[in-house]
Amino acid sequence: MTAPATAPTSEPILAVADLSVAIDGKRLLEQISLTLRAGERVAVIGPNGAGKTTLLRVLAGLLPGGETAVRWNGRPLGAWPRRDLARLVAFVPQLSERLMPCPVYDFVLLARYAHGERWFSGADRRDRHAAWLALEAAGLTALADRDLSTLSGGERQKVLIAAALAQEAPVWFLDEPAAFLDYRQELEVRTLLARLHREAGKTVVAVVHDLNRGALDSDRIIALQRGRLVFDGPPAALTDPARLRIIFETDFEILRHPVDGRPLVVTRESEADRPRADTAPTGPSDGERP
Repeated sequence: MTAPATAPTSEPILAVADLSVAIDGKRLLEQISLTLRAGERVAVIGPNGAGKTTLLRVLAGLLPGGETAVRWNGRPLGAWPRRDLARLVAFVPQLSERLMPCPVYDFVLLARYAHGERWFSGADRRDRHAAWLALEAAGLTALADRDLSTLSGGERQKVLIAAALAQEAPVWFLDEPAAFLDYRQELEVRTLLARLHREAGKTVVAVVHDLNRGALDSDRIIALQRGRLVFDGPPAALTDPARLRIIFETDFEILRHPVDGRPLVVTRESEADRPRADTAPTGPSDGERP
């Protein structure tokens, strides 16, 4: 976990060709093609219901549909045994209140299931050492014996990241890792992910809703709209209000950060939505009972 960060390689570790997915008769993804190289840090954006989480789950083999269209290291997804794939890709779900009630250390140790036939009660010394190292890397050793139900949202999110570390997979998929966190917790999680990418060379693909944070934390952005891939490129190319409008079907404008001058994306109110300065507030007059 202390290897130097990996620069993106020229050969893709993941290749997706014309991926279309329908579940229960509903088309969720449509003709998606993309590649992923080791060492990349990618943000996945798009409106709600665009297929972002579905895409990550299909690529990780957690949802059906990608058995032939998705290839990891040149091998079709459908040919990967579940445990082998878990040693390659770790999926960190969106923070949930429904984490199983157990001590933090035991939860992280469960991630070692990808490395053998043992369950956590029969884990060997290497498994336990890997789980402890993961807790150390995430700054959670003081919470090792705490029950998950007693932790804050930021602490629980770090536990999920520690479990991914213990899994020792080089590729990480994260579904909105900053969702439901306050500003301090969000900063802690973002800092942790940046450090792990830098020091451990993880390939990180994260679904994000904050365009500005996504641009700041990644070197590539993928955008989905109604199940289709509508943008794949560097963050700087997304500072085009017309392009953003195609993705999100709303108006944007680009401002400049007052300190470092980087572009900031903000939504723009339409004339109809703006309050008129000459419009008096409605409601009861002074002295009237509402």
